[in-house]
Amino acid sequence: MVRMRLPELETKCWMCWGSGKIASEDHGGGMECPECGGVGWLPTADGRRLLDFVQRHLGIVEEGEDNETL
Repeated sequence: MVRMRLPELETKCWMCWGSGKIASEDHGGGMECPECGGVGWLPTADGRRLLDFVQRHLGIVEEGEDNETL
């Protein structure tokens, strides 16, 4: 039986190591990681292409985009 493997679609964020939070300047707690937006994961090139495909075909608009770019 041949198994098909999918490429890696995401990797742990390099800035927060997958936690979604980084230490604040005053060490009084954590703040949302600016690199991954608090998710803890970043899409790979293959993951970004898949996200673009899904957004294009489902009509999903990301924050900051207007409907004219779709």
